[in-house]
Amino acid sequence: CAAAINFVLMFVSLHSYNLREVYVNSPTMPPNILKSTAFCAAAINFVLQLANPNNFQWRTTNDIQHRYLESFGKLTPSETDILSAYLKGKATNIDSDLNNWFAENGFPNMKLSYPEYAMGFGAIFDLLVDWKRPGTKSKLTIDNQVFEAIKMKPGAVAAYNLEGYDYPMFVLDTRDKGWKVHLLETEFLFDDVDLLTAATDILVSKKSPFLFREVIFPSVDMEIDVELEWLIGMGLEKTPFQIREAKKIVRLKLDDKGARAQSAVAIASRSFIFQESEVYRFTKPFFIIFANDNISIPPFVAIVSQDAWNVVLSSSTNDEL
Repeated sequence: CAAAINFVLMFVSLHSYNLREVYVNSPTMPPNILKSTAFCAAAINFVLQLANPNNFQWRTTNDIQHRYLESFGKLTPSETDILSAYLKGKATNIDSDLNNWFAENGFPNMKLSYPEYAMGFGAIFDLLVDWKRPGTKSKLTIDNQVFEAIKMKPGAVAAYNLEGYDYPMFVLDTRDKGWKVHLLETEFLFDDVDLLTAATDILVSKKSPFLFREVIFPSVDMEIDVELEWLIGMGLEKTPFQIREAKKIVRLKLDDKGARAQSAVAIASRSFIFQESEVYRFTKPFFIIFANDNISIPPFVAIVSQDAWNVVLSSSTNDEL
């Protein structure tokens, strides 16, 4: 998902209109042309927000982090409101709780491991859209390999030539307010933030109508692990928090009825070294309040002082004094 109300699918080496073929073994294409990838800014932004509730300045350690935060790290309130319907999150210092939350939400392979004195954050983006005019099932043959495909005609999809691009872009309208899906062939692959940058440039490119009789594009069923190594080391100013582990799983489905984009992102401060000043110790009397979200008053509350604290017996041992 590259923008608040649009996402772009760039098909690699598969022709999306039946007028010519682009071959996977073309010498003009890089050797890793068949590798799919994805970038979900919505899930990444959301998990970073969970990790930074006080809106501290992020401390970057590489150029990719800096470019991402500068260009895509901030959304408008209206964009945030739109995306909130498709996002859910979890913050916990217990790794098994975070892993179980991912499993309960359909991502059992999303697992992190971190100590209890660290923190883990998870985010899930799930967007399902239906085409305004469904397509019909078809087939697409490239280099003697047959792919399941979807066929659509003008009226169900719009098409444009883009200034500076060799291939036309097809725009599929959906029944979901504001959402469109853009399809565009490419002979190049992009990593990390470069993919998001490319999609953003595509959406704002100058366009003119492209005439066609029908379009045939492949159906998609993808689930991949996406590297988030570029996030490692990013931390928060005024705090010792630093991302030590980051993981993302992306799913994408595209058929004759609609499309579904899903992404699960997790980050954790895997090894977090506390300094003396970062350990908070109770030294004064304190409240203990029992509360329930569904009860308007706390059913039990106390203030406990040293007269109620358990005293360590001289024969006992204690690692923390």
